[in-house]
Amino acid sequence: MLAQDRQVPASIARALVNHYRSDLASAAAQEPPRFSVVRLLRSVVDRTPLSGYDSEIVCAASQLAGERYPDPFRSWVPFAALRSMTTSSGPSGGYAVGVDVGSPAFLLSPWSVAAASGAVILPGLKSPFTVPAVSANPVVTWLAEGGPGPTDTEPTLGQVSMTPRTAIGVLRVSIQLLKQGEGAEPMIRKLLLAAVGQAIDRAFFAGAGGAEPLGLFNTAGHNAVSGTSLDLADLLSMRRKVLDAGGKEEMLQWVGSPAVQETLGARARSTGGDRLLWDDDGVLGRPAFATATAPATGLVCGDFSAATIGLWGAGVRIDVNPSQDFDQAGVAFRVLVDIDVGFPQPAAFSVAAVVT
Repeated sequence: MLAQDRQVPASIARALVNHYRSDLASAAAQEPPRFSVVRLLRSVVDRTPLSGYDSEIVCAASQLAGERYPDPFRSWVPFAALRSMTTSSGPSGGYAVGVDVGSPAFLLSPWSVAAASGAVILPGLKSPFTVPAVSANPVVTWLAEGGPGPTDTEPTLGQVSMTPRTAIGVLRVSIQLLKQGEGAEPMIRKLLLAAVGQAIDRAFFAGAGGAEPLGLFNTAGHNAVSGTSLDLADLLSMRRKVLDAGGKEEMLQWVGSPAVQETLGARARSTGGDRLLWDDDGVLGRPAFATATAPATGLVCGDFSAATIGLWGAGVRIDVNPSQDFDQAGVAFRVLVDIDVGFPQPAAFSVAAVVT
């Protein structure tokens, strides 16, 4: 074949390469499909079946939940389907690029103080289970060269049982809002995730046990500290007890109610000093969160990675009332989530139940 004849196939090959490169680049630039809670609610209001990607997600989640057929009025929505709406730069999502934005820990952190503070979240659980608990750390010994072996020492082990308990939150949105389509999606997701986050935090801190999880304030073994006239020495004592129990200082977080934040934010560390117990940098140089889901007079210092939050099922379940509220032109739906909390190492937390 002459050189000029070989140029024709080569030019065709280059054209094909450029063509498919352009097609592949265009396909990569397209955003993946997103599940829409608004379309889910509209399907019930309008009496029309879900279709496309939304239907695939709901059907798959129903199967994971052990339901043979999806119920049009009761839908499972995986946490991953409620992932961030954008990955643009800055606070709108860019800081999260490279992080599993579909994970429950990521999704719930803006809405749950316990999740944001580093509690271990175990999603997709299918049955009750136990978490190993360590009540006494092992003793470390040294082996002398040529000497006898050390005496075996083992940590004191136990178990913390975790069982799913169902939290229910009832929400209502207007049909007019649902008609806004994608514009209403962030608000609906906010309502859903805020409801789940509140359920987790109320259980984590103040759960009474029985039908609800047993929360930190009611769990035996944490370091109980008097909060009467709480001062700098008390805060230092709370921190020391957590560290003595094996808590990591770089993991320490403080959590209190807004009333406690107000009290400590106006109290000086020392007489005549300008440093406050709860200042702009937190408490004792570590992050501090104020939340209405904490007991009204309570303050917690702890290594939250020593706590476990269990989430059962395929995600959150959305039950929609098919009867519209014609007086208010709204649709009511409830959010159900099966959760439990466990504290395998309660001594990694110090609790002042009544701060004055």
